[in-house]
Amino acid sequence: MAETSSRIDWVDYSKGICIILVVFMHSTLGVENALGLQSWLHGFIEWARPFRMPDFFMLSGLFLASRIDRPWRAYLDTKLFHFAYFYALWMTFQFALKAPSLYADSTLRRSWRLTPGASSILMPPCGSSICSPSSSLW
Repeated sequence: MAETSSRIDWVDYSKGICIILVVFMHSTLGVENALGLQSWLHGFIEWARPFRMPDFFMLSGLFLASRIDRPWRAYLDTKLFHFAYFYALWMTFQFALKAPSLYADSTLRRSWRLTPGASSILMPPCGSSICSPSSSLW
C-alpha cells in the first residue's frame, strides 16, 4: 500500500533546483576568485541571478496560509528559534576558523585600541561579524 504525502512534488523539485543554483553560484564564484579566471558556468550563474532566490522564497510562501493559523509559540519555535540556533552555531564555528587570521592581520590589531570608550570594548572589529555577517551565510 502506497503512502500518500501532503507534499507537492513540483514545488519540492523547483526548490531543489533553486538550491542547486545557489550551490553552483557559491562554488563557481569561489573557484573563479581563487584562480582569477572565469569558467563556462559564469554566464549560466549570471543568467540565474535574477530569479534563483526570489523563486525559492515565492515557492516557500505558497504554503504560508496553512501555517499562519498555528499558535505563535509553535511558529517561533519551529522557524525563528530553530534558525537562530544554527546561525549562532555557524557563527561560532566560522569565528573559530577565522580568528587566527583576524588576529594575525596587522591592520586589525592597529585599528582596535583599548580606549576607555564602551564601543571599543563591546564591539571590536572582529565582533562586527555578528551584526554584519560574512557573505558565506547568504
